[in-house]
Amino acid sequence: MVSAKDRYGELCRQHYIPLFMQGWWYDCVCGPEHWGVALAFDENDRPTGAMPYHIHRKWGLTILRMPELTPFNGAWINYPPNIKQHTRYSWERKVLEQLIAQLPPFDYFGQNFYFGFPGWLPFFWAGFQETTHYSYTLNLERGPETLWRNLKGNARRNIMKAERQLAISTEPDAALFYRANRKTFERQGLPMPHSFEVFRKLDTELRGRGQGRMYFARDATGKVHAAVYIVWDEHMADVLLTGSDPRLRKSAAIYLLYWQAIRDMAALGVRCFDFEGGMLPNVENVYAGFGATRQPIHIVYKARNRWLALLSLLTNRPYR
Repeated sequence: MVSAKDRYGELCRQHYIPLFMQGWWYDCVCGPEHWGVALAFDENDRPTGAMPYHIHRKWGLTILRMPELTPFNGAWINYPPNIKQHTRYSWERKVLEQLIAQLPPFDYFGQNFYFGFPGWLPFFWAGFQETTHYSYTLNLERGPETLWRNLKGNARRNIMKAERQLAISTEPDAALFYRANRKTFERQGLPMPHSFEVFRKLDTELRGRGQGRMYFARDATGKVHAAVYIVWDEHMADVLLTGSDPRLRKSAAIYLLYWQAIRDMAALGVRCFDFEGGMLPNVENVYAGFGATRQPIHIVYKARNRWLALLSLLTNRPYR
């Protein structure tokens, strides 16, 4: 008998499904035994939708939450050709209701749906809640020259400033990148949200597929001022991780790395560049300086355990 994961793997080979929702991605960041997938089919057994989910056990509870190193996921919907708008809504509702019904019993569910997701209304009807975060994207099809002209003056000056004192390298050094990434969290007094083992496994898989690249900005003494990890498929490039030395931030290295990555992704024919996130004012200023467009991310959640529901209420945010 063909398993749901096997059928999902075949769907990923036959259709465009976002990078962070690929079965091999879930194998890397969750482990094969800690994720599942809901599948929807029409009356002729043709696939109409899919929704992978990460299964996490904590405090004796079952939590379906975002995996490590995964900014978003959601549900993939397979629309019939030339579908009309009124039919599209009913189709989405039917597919999403099937997917929701297939979720395993859980105490808490929390997913970040990719921007452009058609709508979370069927989740609302099923008793889920939502809050909105934002990411920022660039249309790479406009070309590097247009993108450069659309940069805010301060962003251009920072890029040119960094170019005079820093050099960019792209060697695949997972340990070096992880150390740079860790400094970002140490500066904020936060623990690392992902392990080196998972990062190294994912990096190995991404580089083997030609879909991941590390960028480092170094000065003449060899010190790493900043680092950026970019992942991509044919449609979208994403800033998966960043890192910077808090003592060397005045060099504006992160601007230079972003700009180099944007040019490289455009040269590869990728259509869109996603900076991933931007809820803090100073972070938004950086992304807006590149001319990026704000994109809503629907965070959909539901607590069936009263203690997790109370925790979400008291903190005014989805439980993580």
